[in-house]
Amino acid sequence: MRVLDDREPDDTMTRVFLGLLLSANIVVGILSLAPVAVAEVGDLALKDLKLFDTNNNSVESIDIDSLAYLSVSLHNNKSVMLPYIVVFEIRDENGYTSSIKWQKGELPSSITTFARISWTPDSSGMFVVRVFAVSDFEEPIVLSDVISRTIEIKYPEVEESQIDLVSIPDSRTDKLGLESLRDYALKRINQDRAKYGLSPVTLSENAAAQEHANDVFSTRIISHWMTNGEKPYMTYSRHGGLGAVTQNVATSGYVESYEDCIQGKNCAKIDPLESIDKLERLMVYEDEACCNNGHRDNILDKYHTHVSIGITFDDYFFVIVQNFENQYFQFDSPRLEGNSVRINGKVHQELSVPMEVYRDPKPTASEYEAHKDDNSYGLGELQGCVTTVYISDSTLHCIETSTGRILPFYFASNWMVYSRGDYIQIDISIPIREIAPKPGAYTIVLYLYDNAGEKFEALTYSFTR
Repeated sequence: MRVLDDREPDDTMTRVFLGLLLSANIVVGILSLAPVAVAEVGDLALKDLKLFDTNNNSVESIDIDSLAYLSVSLHNNKSVMLPYIVVFEIRDENGYTSSIKWQKGELPSSITTFARISWTPDSSGMFVVRVFAVSDFEEPIVLSDVISRTIEIKYPEVEESQIDLVSIPDSRTDKLGLESLRDYALKRINQDRAKYGLSPVTLSENAAAQEHANDVFSTRIISHWMTNGEKPYMTYSRHGGLGAVTQNVATSGYVESYEDCIQGKNCAKIDPLESIDKLERLMVYEDEACCNNGHRDNILDKYHTHVSIGITFDDYFFVIVQNFENQYFQFDSPRLEGNSVRINGKVHQELSVPMEVYRDPKPTASEYEAHKDDNSYGLGELQGCVTTVYISDSTLHCIETSTGRILPFYFASNWMVYSRGDYIQIDISIPIREIAPKPGAYTIVLYLYDNAGEKFEALTYSFTR
């Protein structure tokens, strides 16, 4: 929001436009004040505009997304009780107002007090805080001069104790605080989820996202396909994934001129924290035109419990991969046992029957070349559904929703699903020859029901034959 006031701070205010901003930066109203009466500016003396951290230490700058407090002293120069509203306006380095807050009160004659507001900046840069006082918002009288100060908002520094040595593709290495960057990316994700009333996700140790980030860095092409032809759920299963996974990939930096930058062209170097912040904002708040809100919907999916984060970069190119996971099962990784796939463990939600089986072509470099520029990916072609021979529900069908095709049922060789107190124990074995009769990459998808009876993906287990 742009404040319609381009006076210098020491000019007499004749009209004020205030945007009422919540902490979530949602404009809830615009208050246009009547022309203010010109009182003796200085009825209320403002001074000592200071910034404090949460330990009540006076500071000159703070980190992005850190809670801080702005405080100013005010002294009543009049001989009567003086009602006042002290207004704090915060402008970014482009002159746009990012926040306006105020504090009301009454001050006896010749008394000094303080006005104090909280502030949690959500972007970096140099900000100007302007403070002034008026009598009220209905028939305002200017009571003070405008005082101001500049405050720097910074990204948190990566401490040496947190720095790992990370190998970068193309034999480039650098000391990068990879764990600190992942923690920061996780924080930004959970801040966005919190704004929409969603529970936070936990950092997963699955290595698929990091392998994918390294792969994208090596090609500098955004793709959901690995150069070996794998799709995200295939790589996730290969690394022992225990749930369902959906992926976001984003990059920033130089693409066409990358080699020129490496050779010494005057290119601005990438700040990894700024890249994380910028890409998270784009995926959540500017994703519709690019990607039909696919990235946004993934970040804000209510069923996600975990996320693994892959980050790879050098001075001129940055890659982040977010693999969001639905982890609801407690079991060892689904595994191949002889001629069967065995799924053995426990879960607290109701199991949805039947399971589904999808087939992709066997992952190869040629598959990557065919699909590397695809904007999205799916689970391949539905082959059929898996259930138990003991289910005789005549309304149960295996239907491909996109085409309406009725597909075959496959029957598990072992199907044990029974309640044990507060959880459900499952032990299911599925014959490979039945569900995977020809070479390819096969994915078993298992669904659960939430408390409202809605179905969601809880397992995407892939194997190749």
